Amino acid sequence: MSQNFPQNFPGRARPRQSRRVSDKIFQAFHQACDQGEIEVAKVLLYSLEVIASQNVLPSDQRRNKPDLMAAHRKIWQLEQEAQLIRSLLNPSPEPGWGRTTKP
Repeated sequence: MSQNFPQNFPGRARPRQSRRVSDKIFQAFHQACDQGEIEVAKVLLYSLEVIASQNVLPSDQRRNKPDLMAAHRKIWQLEQEAQLIRSLLNPSPEPGWGRTTKP
């Protein structure tokens, strides 16, 4: 005899989420990038690489490779933008500027 509990019955276990851990980490990676947290994004990207290296099925590797490549490209772009902003905010003087020459 099976027990048919209502969906909202307090003792009923909640269904598991179908999203993979790597999907959740990718979401956190994108959120870190959107918030300018480049170092956090790098750590999350490393975690994704570890997960991808553990996938032994070729189908998983084929699916993960473009995502990882895009993530690396996004990190590179964010670093380039940050470097540009730093250079605009703190321009380094050109050689010879500020020097006084003695006659």
